[in-house]
Formats: sequence, structure tokens, C-alpha cells
Amino acid sequence: MSWHKVKLKTLLSQPVQNGYSPVCPEEPNGKWILGLGALSDFGLDTTQIKHAPVDDSKVDNFLLRPGDFLVSRSNTRDKVGRSALFKGEIKNCSYPDLMMRFRINETTIYPEFLEMYLRSHRTVKYFQRSASGTSGTMVKINKRVVENLKVPLPPMPEQTAIAALLSTWDAAIEKTEKLIAAKEKQMNALYQLFFQPGMSANSSWHSTKIGQFMTPRKEREVPSEEIPLFSLTIEDGVTPKTDRSLPAMESEAKAGSPQ
Repeated sequence: MSWHKVKLKTLLSQPVQNGYSPVCPEEPNGKWILGLGALSDFGLDTTQIKHAPVDDSKVDNFLLRPGDFLVSRSNTRDKVGRSALFKGEIKNCSYPDLMMRFRINETTIYPEFLEMYLRSHRTVKYFQRSASGTSGTMVKINKRVVENLKVPLPPMPEQTAIAALLSTWDAAIEKTEKLIAAKEKQMNALYQLFFQPGMSANSSWHSTKIGQFMTPRKEREVPSEEIPLFSLTIEDGVTPKTDRSLPAMESEAKAGSPQ
């Protein structure tokens, strides 16, 4: 069987439905509702939840079940259309008015395959292009936009294989980005420790001007190793002149070499 494209609405077992946003209490009571930030670039962020009221009967009509798909229907343009497959991560949890929910016929399309496709660059750009609104910060997509999304439909064995491969890469990317964020946080803390006024690790430190220990020189030639020369650049700060000169010399050498 060959691949073909179908509209998402032909794959649904439960129609697209907007959520409900109740007045949320401050105290925990065992019921939850997703916050708008719960839909991230990597699916569901279970830390972005709020307490839901126990005395609002409407909330129960919007409780999530494993297998529900969620799409952000209103957000900033770079975040609208974010999606997630709910897998039962949070018990007694509903979803807000700024999200949409739907379910699919799992005999036709593999849930994790659709989950990956909804997070693909092609789908994200489709939702962003389709979003409308006059606000400079918030735009919206509607039920029709979601239903008209064209979804590639390979045979089921291929769907499962593709989903497994992409899921592995997705998890690796997420871990890498979290590691980078942690390293950046650590680096910022070290900058604060050593370079923030009044926060240095050594109370005997004092500030001085760079001219007190560096002598300006205006030379175009490549410096020798015996007499190091440094450049003050916008991109990289203070760097050895050789780091900037050698690539230029290599480019000139290549340009002058016979072809």
C-alpha cells in the first residue's frame, strides 16, 4: 500500500471540542486543570497545572482520558497550535477554554504517529499561518482549521516504526536542551558570583579600567607568537588576533591557488 493524505476530520472518533475555564481555587482539592503553558514544544508539561473547583459540575464534562489529543487554540503566534497526546499523566484533570480536544480512530492511525506529525514543522507552520486575530500577542485557530489539517497516512506498520524512531530522537533532543539550559543557568550563577558588583567571592577584588593593563596598538599585519596581539570584537569580545587573521590568510591562499 502507498502513502496517501487525508483530512484529520476523517480520522476522528470524537469531534474537536473547546475546553472550559472555571474560576480556580487557591487550595488543592484533588482536581486539576491544565494551564496554557502545559502544551510545550515537546508535548505535555505536567508542571503547568492549576487547582480546579470541586463544586463546578461543568468541570467533569471536560475531564481528560488517555488517548485525548490537545491543541492550543489561542496563544501567541509562535505557540498557537502546540499539541500533546494525553496519556493519563494527571488524574482528575480537565482542560481550559483556550485548548481543543479530540479523539481518533486508532484502527486507522497510530496515536503516537499522529502525535509526532502534529509537532512537526509542517503542521506547526500550518497552524501559525491559519491563525487570525487583531491582538499583537494572542491569535486563534478554530475547529475547522484543525479538522482540515492534511495528514499523511502510511500503512500501520510504517506508522509505528516512524513513531518509534522520531520518539527516540525527540527524547534525545529534549534531554540535550534541558542540559544546555542547566549549563547556562550554572554559567549565569558563576557570572553573578564573580562579576556582579558587591557579590565577588573575594572581598579584596576591585574594579579597574582595561587601559591600565593593556596598551592599544594599531597594526594590520599578523602578529608573531613572541609578541601576542589581541582584538576587541563585538561578536567574541577579546580574542587573539591570530584567531581572526589565520582564517583570512587561508581564504586568500585558496583564492590565489591555481585551480
